[in-house]
Amino acid sequence: MAFNILSILGISNDDPYAPQINTKRILLIAGAVGLVVVGIIVFVIISSLGNSASGAFMGMLAKQESINKLIMTSQMNIKSDDLAKTNSEAILLFNSDTFSLSDQLSQQFNQSSLSDASVVAAQDSTVDDRLSSAITLGTFDGTYRDVMHQKISDILAVAPTIRNAKSSSTYQAIMDKYINDLKTVDKNLEAISF
Repeated sequence: MAFNILSILGISNDDPYAPQINTKRILLIAGAVGLVVVGIIVFVIISSLGNSASGAFMGMLAKQESINKLIMTSQMNIKSDDLAKTNSEAILLFNSDTFSLSDQLSQQFNQSSLSDASVVAAQDSTVDDRLSSAITLGTFDGTYRDVMHQKISDILAVAPTIRNAKSSSTYQAIMDKYINDLKTVDKNLEAISF
């Protein structure tokens, strides 16, 4: 017995006066609809991957801008010469990195700039409280070093994945330099003892 889609659907095609149903046409239409649905699903998945890479990059850049702000505002409270030197070096490295990363934001992710909301979201209000208390207690340098180490570690945890999100050699070189600069500053911070 031959395969008959109509019998599976419970439709009888035995009546000679009933309009004849072309099973090939039904299968062709069902196949076309299936392809369209699969195409839409693939498009949504690809679009969401691009958005997650863009979002991760923007989150990383917002965290870096938050670090830049912290470095600049903390410079005047630092007492240790070694920490002041490391902080000054970090200002130079991170300002250069932020400029390069911002350029990649527009080139790789078609975003002109970070929104102020994303930078504010990356800031941790408890850090301000910790550092204010540390000034009062006379422990600013150690607290600042610990805060910076944590913030750098947070970025280093995601930066390699973000680096691999794009295949552009320029993008990857900029990310490699940025990751190296983060590691250098973190290593210099850890080498300082109080």
